[in-house]
Amino acid sequence: MRGRRGGLGDDTYIVESTETRVLSDAGGFDVVTASVSFRMAPGLETLSIAGNTGVTATGNAGDNWISGNNGNDRLLGRAGADNLNGQDGDDLLFGEDGADTLLGGTGTDRLLGGAGNDQLDGGSGADLLAGGDGADQFRIELGSPPDAADRITDFDRLEGDRILLLGTGLPGGALDPAAFRAHASGLANAAGQRVLHETDSGRLWFDPDGNGAAPRQHVAVLTDTPALTAAEIWMA
Repeated sequence: MRGRRGGLGDDTYIVESTETRVLSDAGGFDVVTASVSFRMAPGLETLSIAGNTGVTATGNAGDNWISGNNGNDRLLGRAGADNLNGQDGDDLLFGEDGADTLLGGTGTDRLLGGAGNDQLDGGSGADLLAGGDGADQFRIELGSPPDAADRITDFDRLEGDRILLLGTGLPGGALDPAAFRAHASGLANAAGQRVLHETDSGRLWFDPDGNGAAPRQHVAVLTDTPALTAAEIWMA
């Protein structure tokens, strides 16, 4: 076992062996860059994974920033309000306890919030989003390829879950009820209806001109087809 201990200031560590253990004294802001699987000891704040090989990066009880690499990584936040960024590859992000922020990046990712009020953004791929317990926010950005709609597996309006749509051109904040329609067809019957919930399948659509000629975009699917109203959908 190789050990490294930092001082009271801001320390940076390069880790290239799974036998290396990094210990940090209280104080300062410490950063670890690892090219192998790594578990953060108490006192470490930031972990960045280098290279192209998928690894497992595990946080500690504090508020951590953990960033993956180009491979298929597993990022585990543990306790604390963590920020996990999968970057490239098909990644697994698990916030666990705390109010966590999860960003999948590119690839087909799985984002699991765990306990706490989490924010989940799958990025550009067709991702799986599961908020877990708490009032979670599912961020969906328009403009992704048509086959890249995210799958939200546990949306629960009674827990305070919300869907945040980015890039719609609509005013920010809660969606105007007149701009929403829930119907088995998933189609608008008025020009102002922009966000459409296909109730039979759970699909969520955005239509830039309602019942006009422009095509609608499939942005997500809510499994178990939960009830959905305009109050649970917000714009950014």
